[in-house]
Amino acid sequence: MCARATLKAPDRLEELRELRVTFPGGLVPRYNMAPTQPILVARLSSDGARECTQLRWGLIPSYTKQLAKTPALINARAETLAEKFTFRHSFQKRRCLIPADGFYEWKGEPRKRQPFYIHEPGHAPFCFAGIWDRWIDPDGRAIDSAAIITTAANEFMRPLHDRMPVILPPVDFEQWLDSRADAGGLQELLRPLPDDGLEMYAVGSLVNSAKVDRPECVRPWEAPAEPGRGPLLWTE
Repeated sequence: MCARATLKAPDRLEELRELRVTFPGGLVPRYNMAPTQPILVARLSSDGARECTQLRWGLIPSYTKQLAKTPALINARAETLAEKFTFRHSFQKRRCLIPADGFYEWKGEPRKRQPFYIHEPGHAPFCFAGIWDRWIDPDGRAIDSAAIITTAANEFMRPLHDRMPVILPPVDFEQWLDSRADAGGLQELLRPLPDDGLEMYAVGSLVNSAKVDRPECVRPWEAPAEPGRGPLLWTE
């Protein structure tokens, strides 16, 4: 799965030339993006042009009646996108790309988990495959929201989790955003990166709190000097 991500170097987004979008001004580094918070999304606008904007992370299906009783749909499984009613329309008509430069995953028991930071070599920016939807609240206000698509983990990620986010190579951006693209062909894009496409290292427990968003979240964890003392883990 993917429940936290980073965009710690928004000034490098211009490296994603294949997106062919204008990025919003005033973007600040993000070291711990969490569900329900805004995330950057590239998509097609209502007139078919590409745009880059910020959406809520956690898909709210358009048919939702009561937001408070709807779970945060932060991820969508690639294998069932075309079948599951919750995601089917978004997969067909509302696909998006979500720029980032890293994400987190945890290893261990629920109350003794070691967080790891995963990124591409050189901390280059990349794009998650995503879908979005539009929900109209009781006051008539539109809320656009998105989910990150996940697939089976590759060998590199499997020691941490059996799922991983789909990271699309730039060569696939055009097809993914094309509103005329065949769903069958799109399904073939939703595969894990090659095992040598990512790197990882352990980090400390700051990332466990969605309220913490600062550079220390991605700082490599160093083993304590005291003999017998374990790693810095979140135990709340």
